[in-house]
Amino acid sequence: IRSAREKWSRGYIATSKQSRLALAPSQAAGKTLQDTPAPNDPPQGPVSVLENASRHFTILGYGPNPTRDALSISYVVDQPTEVRIILVDSRGVEAFSTSAAMEHGLHSVVLDLHALGSGRYTLMIHAGADVVKTGIVVVR
Repeated sequence: IRSAREKWSRGYIATSKQSRLALAPSQAAGKTLQDTPAPNDPPQGPVSVLENASRHFTILGYGPNPTRDALSISYVVDQPTEVRIILVDSRGVEAFSTSAAMEHGLHSVVLDLHALGSGRYTLMIHAGADVVKTGIVVVR
């Protein structure tokens, strides 16, 4: 448990009317009530997604995993870039692909996976020279 003398020093937010992250004016409600408070210095590099350390692209979250028919992905790009999302099946065959030019900021996309069969897939997201890879499972 942290000392009561510690103070909040930094944090980021994104409101529904903004497409980029901004410094938070105050800590989140209930932050001091957490059983295990966040570390003073968060870990650097990938935490829950296998990815190359990237300076221009970050996945904030994706799910559900496993999924039946849709996968939601939230990510941030720090400069305008072409983003390509690819799903590759266990044989290495491209099963799904989409791409779009993105401005810098926070983005979300929902992939329609109705046409895919049950199985393990590798999700690859290309943003410029950066690539993020992780596994997903589709169940029918």
